[in-house]
Amino acid sequence: MRELAERTPLEAVPTGSLVVNEAVIDRLTDSAIRSLIAAFALTAIFLAVSYAYLEGKAVYGLLNLVPVLVTVGLLVGSMRVFDIPLTPINAPILSVSIGLGVDYTVHFVHRFVDEYKAGHGIDEALDITIAGTGGALTGSMLTTVCGLGVLWLAVIPLIQDFGLLLALGVLYAYLCSILLVPSLVVVWDRYGDRVGLGLDGGLRGSTDERAD
Repeated sequence: MRELAERTPLEAVPTGSLVVNEAVIDRLTDSAIRSLIAAFALTAIFLAVSYAYLEGKAVYGLLNLVPVLVTVGLLVGSMRVFDIPLTPINAPILSVSIGLGVDYTVHFVHRFVDEYKAGHGIDEALDITIAGTGGALTGSMLTTVCGLGVLWLAVIPLIQDFGLLLALGVLYAYLCSILLVPSLVVVWDRYGDRVGLGLDGGLRGSTDERAD
């Protein structure tokens, strides 16, 4: 059969709705992935510029991005666990998870910076942040997860997957902000000075200047 096809001076091109739909889905999925990369890059730039202007330390933006990366990674891993394929319908959820993750981490980091500026030590500032902002974030997470999780009860499987991934994205963003960010702050405080990015350089100095 192969030899006969090679001798035939004709070219065969696959057509039909299945072929067209597959090509469209591939293009949409590639576009969603590019959007994810663009969303992460723009978020990084915006956070770096914002913290450089507000706190004098652009590196705070990078501190906010680490939990976001972990959130996206956990979400992709959950898709594997729940056997949810990457489709044009749920691919944009990865980009949405960036916005959800940044929201939680920004609240946490900003409150920590305020407490650290007030003169509290690292551990005390983290304790105050978790006791204060942590409660608000927990309430926000519970209401959002419950609201989005209702979509999992839908009859249409695509909507079920959409609601499940959104709810998991919010849950992972909350867990990363509460559990991962404090660890990053402690590690940064211990080793940041070695690369010239210590905490004391920009925070306590600015506080002392304002006091004077």
